[in-house]
Amino acid sequence: MAGKVCPHCGAVREGDSQIGGEARAIDFINAMVDVGMELWRVLKPGGTYWLNLGDSYNGSGGAGGDYNSNGKRSGQARFQGANDNAYKPKDLVGIPWMTAMALRDRVGFWLRRDIVWEKPDAFVEGGARDRPMTSHEYVFMLTKGNKYYIANVSSIEVFKTLDEAKQFCQDHYNKLFYEMISEIIGE
Repeated sequence: MAGKVCPHCGAVREGDSQIGGEARAIDFINAMVDVGMELWRVLKPGGTYWLNLGDSYNGSGGAGGDYNSNGKRSGQARFQGANDNAYKPKDLVGIPWMTAMALRDRVGFWLRRDIVWEKPDAFVEGGARDRPMTSHEYVFMLTKGNKYYIANVSSIEVFKTLDEAKQFCQDHYNKLFYEMISEIIGE
């Protein structure tokens, strides 16, 4: 059976077996551990793995917005949200940290740093009136060993905009660092 193609980006959806649609947090974490094992296999001994994950609340995730009478938007059905019996309703699950710990404990990565990615123009969580808004995500720096190479690691946390990163890279002629910061900031 051929997958559905997103009319906006061209991504192909092959059923519902993509990582991220699991009903239970542990199933998502296990899938990420499988990905981590493959990364471990192909990374050089001095390699690094940068992981960015947002979190979710148990029982949330049901998409709002413009759905037609058939319950679809852009050809995709409304996601009803995940209800994992391992957590209380509306409980912040903690998926980023649990995933980072599983990659450390089950795969063997060194967890070297948690970086708070401040998002000053963060999307306001629609409809959440019983908790403060979140304007950050974590980026975890994981390494394959205790010896690894990364350019100017002390400078990673100071950039809040792509312009700041560009200026640093122009000053230091470091294209690789610029590309890494662009990925982290998402601009």
